[in-house]
This record gives sequence, structure tokens and C-alpha cells, in this order.
Amino acid sequence: MEQAVYDFEEREALIEATVERLLMSARIDGPPVDPTRIARAARISVLDRELPQRRGQSYLYRGMKFVDLGKTGRTERRNFTLAHEIMELELPIGFHNKQLKHDIAMRGAAALLCPGRFFRACLREDAGARPFDLLRLKAAFSTASHEVVALRSLDFAEATISVFDNGRLVNRQTSHPFGIQPVTPQERDVMRRAMRSGEICEETWDGASAAAYPIFENGFKRVILRTTLDPACL
Repeated sequence: MEQAVYDFEEREALIEATVERLLMSARIDGPPVDPTRIARAARISVLDRELPQRRGQSYLYRGMKFVDLGKTGRTERRNFTLAHEIMELELPIGFHNKQLKHDIAMRGAAALLCPGRFFRACLREDAGARPFDLLRLKAAFSTASHEVVALRSLDFAEATISVFDNGRLVNRQTSHPFGIQPVTPQERDVMRRAMRSGEICEETWDGASAAAYPIFENGFKRVILRTTLDPACL
């Protein structure tokens, strides 16, 4: 009989417990987290495959655990895919609802690459300098992408993360209790300045502040914007 875990706090506790168990098994006591090392410790065979329709898949065969990992893609994307498939195999729940299992494993993949215990420690170290430094966090959690690191930070502070690819909004998530709001003109302006200059740009207005981080790689221009609000203005 399927054990359904729909309560958010129960799901988060389940993910964190699974991550801690995997870290302990692989004897990883700090970032960065190598998902290949995690898989090896968990006795998961990882096979590079040609997977034209998907990035990865996991399965059991004769009592053994396998992950087929697509050969193509950026290293950080392959790391996330492998982390996702590991979590699908290792979460101690037998899901018949494949979408629910997939959704929990997606959150679990970010938690595996950026474990809460390590992430909190890095944020505390940042507190004495810049309150949030995406580039420093990315340097610590180098096996995860800038986007994964930025979105993971929402689990530890109220903010909104927006991802722009070549000036087009492709992802916007928030941990503010009032939900996702439209991109403001001020946010778009600071994003465009970062696009033009290729440098971190910051702006403060009416109790809000935003920092835009340009991530330019292989001719592709991505800007990750982090927006926060002064609690006194809410």
C-alpha cells in the first residue's frame, strides 16, 4: 500500500534525513558534494547512455540499483540529473504516484547537491561580509549550477529568485509568504544593467533591494536576480 507524504514539513524532513544518510554513507563532511561518490557508496551503478528523449532514468534489476545517465549536457546538469535519480532510488517510500515521486526527488536533488547543514554554515560565514553572495556559494557548491544554488537559498531566507536567459524571464520563484509577484520595472532595470556590463549590479528602492548576477558562459547570457524586501515595509 502506498505511503503518501503530502505535508510539506514531512516531505522536507524526509528529504533532509535521506540526504544526511547518503552523506554519512559516502563520508562527505563538507561541500562540494560529488553525486558520483554518493552513488558509489550507495551501490548504485551509473551507466552513460544515449538517451535522446530524457536526461536520465533509474531502475532496479535483480535486486541491484541502476542509473542510466545521458552522455550529453553540461556537467552541472548531469550532476543534477544523477542526484535526482539517486533520490528516486533512495527515498524510503514506494510511490505509485510517479509525479509525486518525481516532484519530491527534484527537491531532493537540490538538497543533495546543497545539503542544508553545509548551506547554513556557508550563509553564516557570509553574514560578516555580503549578506548573500551567489558567486561565493557557487564556488563552495561547485557541483551544482548557479540556478540550483540560488533557488536552494530560498529554503533559508525570504527572497525572490528570477532567472533571465538573454533578457527573457524563464524562472521566478519566491519564499515570501504573499506569493510570486510580477517583475517590477526596477528589477528589470537592474537585470538589464547587469546584462550590459557583465558585472554584479545592485539597486534599492521603496523598501526593496535587488542584486543581479551575470552568468555568461559559452556565448550565453544568463542573469540571476535576487530580490528582498525590508520586513518593515510589508
